[in-house]
Amino acid sequence: MSERDVEVLDKLMQSPFTQSYFTNEHEQSVLHQIQTRKEGGKLNVVRGKRRFTPAIIVGIIILILAVTIPSLKKHVDHRVASQNEWQVRHEFWKDGKRIFGVYPGGGDVPAGKRNNYKIIIDKPFNRDEDFYSFRATHQNTELKFGGLSKFTSLGPYNESLTVVQMNFALPLSGKWKLELCNTSMISNKSECIGDVVMDVPEHPWVESPIFESGNFQMRGIENRVGFIGPNDVISGQGNKYMWHFWGSSNDLKGEFEVIAVRQGSNEMKSIFKSELPVNSGINGAQASLPSSLTLPEPGMWRLMVYINNVLFDSIVVKAN
Repeated sequence: MSERDVEVLDKLMQSPFTQSYFTNEHEQSVLHQIQTRKEGGKLNVVRGKRRFTPAIIVGIIILILAVTIPSLKKHVDHRVASQNEWQVRHEFWKDGKRIFGVYPGGGDVPAGKRNNYKIIIDKPFNRDEDFYSFRATHQNTELKFGGLSKFTSLGPYNESLTVVQMNFALPLSGKWKLELCNTSMISNKSECIGDVVMDVPEHPWVESPIFESGNFQMRGIENRVGFIGPNDVISGQGNKYMWHFWGSSNDLKGEFEVIAVRQGSNEMKSIFKSELPVNSGINGAQASLPSSLTLPEPGMWRLMVYINNVLFDSIVVKAN
């Protein structure tokens, strides 16, 4: 080994500190803090203040979580339940079994337009006791109405199912909750079985077309509903309309009402109401009725025609 190597090895073996780290002052301080006395042959050590150990800290954290997690879970569960309440679904299930389902026959039909629906109830129908109807609730406006459409069964589909056909319309776009309720024809008590949620698309805001009947031009839906009226509708002014209806005699009797909704709004305004005359059809229609309507603001309006509180159909017009 060279002299240079010996010199390097000697330096490596030396302490890295220039002075003693554990000085006499340190020693006296430690001895001063440790007081001993001999009792029963045992050496009792008097310690300073107790410090928090990792085990104590972990215990405190567990205690805090045990207190806060249930309330946090309750809050989350409430939000999840609220979201699930308005999740689109066409079937209602309970205890792992389907109770009923509502299946639209014409796809996604917009607000204000009628559609055919098949309802399958997973129980036999008692013609002498069962009477079903829907109650509807709109999510955004909380608009509620009952008797959306009442029906009795067309007959049991098999021994365990009942199948019925319905035709109805919903007046506003957005999510609707439909509660199926059963009213006993014996006790007259009503009980809601469950609900489904439907997402209704917006009605196209395009003026309804012109068609001809009885040598007159009308705006509306041919062979359904239309009116003879002004070419230019002026908002804030009364306008005369001659309404024409096509359909069965059972559908075309009772109270007639026009409810209007403006594009960009969910506010429904009743602008005309009258009794629909029996056997009053002219110009090739099964029923007819004169009216005077006023649209309060300019814009696109959907005129929803109700007969006996059931939405019959809709006509879109433009008011200047």
